[in-house]
Amino acid sequence: MNVPTLEGLSIFPNQSQQQWTITSTKAEITSIAVYDLQGKQVFLIYPDAGEASINGSGLSDGIYFSKITTRAGTGGFRLIKQ
Repeated sequence: MNVPTLEGLSIFPNQSQQQWTITSTKAEITSIAVYDLQGKQVFLIYPDAGEASINGSGLSDGIYFSKITTRAGTGGFRLIKQ
C-alpha cells in the first residue's frame, strides 16, 4: 500500500504497544482509518480536531497502514504494533 505524506502531519510513538497520537498543524483531521496488510479496515474514527489518538490495544502485533484525511488533503503512515 502506498502511503503518501502530507505536510503538517506527524505521529508518535511509532513503534507502539497500545496507542499512537497523530497531530496536524495545517488542518483539522477529519478521519483516520487503519488497515492491516491484507487491506482490511481495522479501525476508523472521525475526530474533527488537530490531534487524535489511535487505540491499538486490540490489534495483533505487526505492520498496519493509516489513511489520514484532513481538510487540506490525505496522507498516512505505516504503523508498527509491538
